[in-house]
Amino acid sequence: MKFIMALHINDLVSVETDDGKEFYRVQKLEGDSSRITLRLHTAATIKKSDEEIRLSISGLMQRSMKLYRLNAIGKVVND
Repeated sequence: MKFIMALHINDLVSVETDDGKEFYRVQKLEGDSSRITLRLHTAATIKKSDEEIRLSISGLMQRSMKLYRLNAIGKVVND
């Protein structure tokens, strides 16, 4: 197994969807079931289920999930 990335709550990731690339924040990490819950980065509430993706790690990697690092003012600082 190869290390790809470390994820933390509130990290910003992109995922390929039917509509193109969407940006999400990591909302919940479930270690016992290897599932990750992502919420759209523009979501203002957690009540709308259509703004959420809950998939396994392998399912998200198949959708080309990519991690982004941001600085204090929100600029992308990926190397």
